[in-house]
Amino acid sequence: MFSCLHCTHAVCVLNGSNSLPESDLKPNRLCSECLHKLQWNLGFDIGQRNANLVAFFKQHGLLEDLLLAEKDKPLLGREN
Repeated sequence: MFSCLHCTHAVCVLNGSNSLPESDLKPNRLCSECLHKLQWNLGFDIGQRNANLVAFFKQHGLLEDLLLAEKDKPLLGREN
C-alpha cells in the first residue's frame, strides 16, 4: 500500500504479521523510516499528523499510544 513494503527495521505498524493477535500486539505507530516514506509518498505535514493522532488517542482512551505520540511532539516541532 502506498509503495511501502513491510518494515524490517524496527517495531512498527508496518511490520508483517501472521495473525490478528500478533497484529494487536504492535503499537499504532510508524517507525521514523516508514513515517518519512509515507510522508514523501502522500505529502502530509508530519507535525500536524502527530497532533491529530494525539487528539484521536486522547478521545478514544488509547493511553499507551498517546504516551508514544506525546513523546514524539518535541521531535516533530509540535509543542501543543
